[in-house]
Amino acid sequence: MKDFILKYFGRILAILGCSTLVTACYGVPYDEYAPNIRVNGCVVDSETDLPIKGINVRVVPSDESLESDPYDFSNSTDSYGYFNVVSYIDTPPSGYIVECTDVDGDQNGSYESVIEEVPSEESSDIVIKMAPKRQ
Repeated sequence: MKDFILKYFGRILAILGCSTLVTACYGVPYDEYAPNIRVNGCVVDSETDLPIKGINVRVVPSDESLESDPYDFSNSTDSYGYFNVVSYIDTPPSGYIVECTDVDGDQNGSYESVIEEVPSEESSDIVIKMAPKRQ
């Protein structure tokens, strides 16, 4: 019985080892797991054209609603105002709704929220201008 268990356990380990080796050498099939949501760009002040850091950028496929969408991807702008939202869904959308919200309060100035619709083919290097809030 002990030989039987060792023999089959050894075969299972050999199969797992070979599959790990193949994956390590050739990688996972990229097309199947490649992100098909790629929205990136910069958020700037509409008056000064200076970048704004700390803005929450939310991306939703345009054929869905902002309120009820299960596919909700977000990221924050860095110190240069840049953002990059990358993810994967089953069917690539024809466009995106991009919502920018100032979530850090007065830390870098207060800005009005912005919602823009962007076609898929224009979803790279977009520039979103946010207006400062007036008191």
